[in-house]
Amino acid sequence: MKSRLLIFSLIATALAFLFGLTLYLLAVSLRDNGPSFGGISFRGNGALIILLVALLGLTIGEIVCVSRRAWLAVVLLPFAIFIGLFVIAGSF
Repeated sequence: MKSRLLIFSLIATALAFLFGLTLYLLAVSLRDNGPSFGGISFRGNGALIILLVALLGLTIGEIVCVSRRAWLAVVLLPFAIFIGLFVIAGSF
């Protein structure tokens, strides 16, 4: 039972890291080439909307991990998203 939770925690952490890295790439893309329509533009600081998506993903991930009682993943998920979003590739 504990080995299943450990494996789930490691997989969830890896997915959270990839989620953060994907959000980083999306944020950089929106920052440089983002759409603009009407009075709204995602260029420049408008790409910060991605941080709300990161918060939503973190919340959903935490709920899934708590429901499976994978406490290690609950602790590691925020760090994995943070590292993927800001540390590995740099800040946007």
